[in-house]
Amino acid sequence: MSLLKTLIISALLCSSMCSYAQCKFDKDKKDDFTGEKYRMVEQRISTLTTYWWMTLEQKGTTYYLGLKNITNNHIGKSVRKGEKFYFKLENGKVLTLEADQDYAPSVYSANGGTQTTIIVKGIADEPTMKELSGSSIASVRLVVGGIEKTHNQIPSRQTEKVKEYASCLVNGK
Repeated sequence: MSLLKTLIISALLCSSMCSYAQCKFDKDKKDDFTGEKYRMVEQRISTLTTYWWMTLEQKGTTYYLGLKNITNNHIGKSVRKGEKFYFKLENGKVLTLEADQDYAPSVYSANGGTQTTIIVKGIADEPTMKELSGSSIASVRLVVGGIEKTHNQIPSRQTEKVKEYASCLVNGK
């Protein structure tokens, strides 16, 4: 009987610690004036030789998904409000979002060359967040000034974290 109690207590402790760990956000705060909750996490979705990140955010009841890419060339075009970017899930579904505003690239010299940081963010509804929490990401795509940027090499451990964070946001954890 005591072994059964020990197993049950261990399982409960593990589940509570695991749920706490999976829902640790980079930013998690409440506005002092409005009481509106803001949570955000940035998750790398690439290997060490490619530079892609995904952001998941919640401001009040609004969700946002975003992409950030650092590329080793000069891209002087902005992502315009309304331009689409995509997340293809392993279950075959494609999540399509639109940039919520204009996003100018950040171009700079580094390591004897030129690098460009491209950031885009769009509003995601609850069904989109639920889709994201239920399937791993197979690839992402964004188009900047007619240049298509697609990333297909997303490590499974990183996309699993994206699923966990999407679930945490939707479920209010």
